[in-house]
Amino acid sequence: MESGIKKKSTRFPTVYFLFSQYLFVYLLFAQQLSPPPEGLEKQKPPKELKLTSILYELAISPDRENFAKNHNIFLQEGKVRVFIYMDPSSTKLDRSKLVKSLNIDIEKTSNNLLRALVPIDKLIPLSKEPIIWSISLPDKPTKP
Repeated sequence: MESGIKKKSTRFPTVYFLFSQYLFVYLLFAQQLSPPPEGLEKQKPPKELKLTSILYELAISPDRENFAKNHNIFLQEGKVRVFIYMDPSSTKLDRSKLVKSLNIDIEKTSNNLLRALVPIDKLIPLSKEPIIWSISLPDKPTKP
């Protein structure tokens, strides 16, 4: 008993389906991998620096006051308010020497975390110190 229905070949639709999926993924990632328009690329800090990208951009900005204003970053007399996370194994003496040598004003401290005002031009040298784990901006505006 043969039925009047012929078996259709599924080879072409399968190949087409697989190719369309590949094309979709390719186009999706090609757009993300293309470089941003000139002048819009963000400056990322070198890996050895322990700064967030926005702090690195502030540190290298030719117009720091304007950059800070445009990004709602608190500045006071050329200093920026940041959180500094320190190595728990560092000594109080090492920490105090570092703070004094870089003219850092400590506002609050808790264990291995400092909230401080750091001179903008000292952000990069501070981030290179071995007892520093990371430096970031406060999440929300804080009162002194």
